[in-house]
Amino acid sequence: MTNNLRALALLPNGQIGDLTLEESMIKFIYEDLNDIKHKFVDIGFRLKEANNLKYYTRLGYETIEQLAEDLFDMKKSSVYSLIGIAEIFCDGRNLLPEYEKFSQSQLTEMLSMYPTHYKMIGADMTVSEIREFKKAIRSNHGCVIQGLTARENIERYHKPHPARGV
Repeated sequence: MTNNLRALALLPNGQIGDLTLEESMIKFIYEDLNDIKHKFVDIGFRLKEANNLKYYTRLGYETIEQLAEDLFDMKKSSVYSLIGIAEIFCDGRNLLPEYEKFSQSQLTEMLSMYPTHYKMIGADMTVSEIREFKKAIRSNHGCVIQGLTARENIERYHKPHPARGV
């Protein structure tokens, strides 16, 4: 039963056809969750625009982070992460196709990486795995083996941690 309901997520947005009322509700929740997952792109775009055009000064604030903290309870790091995602991984108000399957957390973690390393990260990697990849890069003075995936580079350069026995 669960797999049948999960299959509803694969239907095109707005298409409910012969679904029951209950199945329609599940379908709409899947659509809404997908929308929530990508709203961070819109927010980052708007913050970037407000920062670049200094909208915050006309609203009585000295910085974009002051405006965002006061009006939206956002921390400075969140503001600049969203702006960074908009600057690096987006074309206008859309994620670049190669990053559409990435979450906000994954993209935020990737902000501190060199662009040449981005293509080694897969959307199926967890934030912890991305952090491990960054550690592998640092432990090897910024070097990775091109042609290997991030996971393969982690395996190649990961040194066992004595306390964990791993």
